[in-house]
Amino acid sequence: KSGEKMRTISQQVERSSQEQARGSRQITQAIEAINGMVAQVSAAQREYKSDSAEALQILKKLESLGQEQRTALGQVTLLAERNH
Repeated sequence: KSGEKMRTISQQVERSSQEQARGSRQITQAIEAINGMVAQVSAAQREYKSDSAEALQILKKLESLGQEQRTALGQVTLLAERNH
């Protein structure tokens, strides 16, 4: 009878250890999945930041071109007024 109890306890301990190992693997997989998602979000943020900086440069260039056009138009207007 005592031998059976020891076998039962041994089996329960073995099952418990297997269950813990399975749980640990699941936790590891979940952490790896989260790390993958964090890496994707980080990459997306870097791309967004880069795109935003590029858009800002384009807007500044457009503003500069607009100013150049206004200056050129002013010069053309002065020339036209002088020739009349």
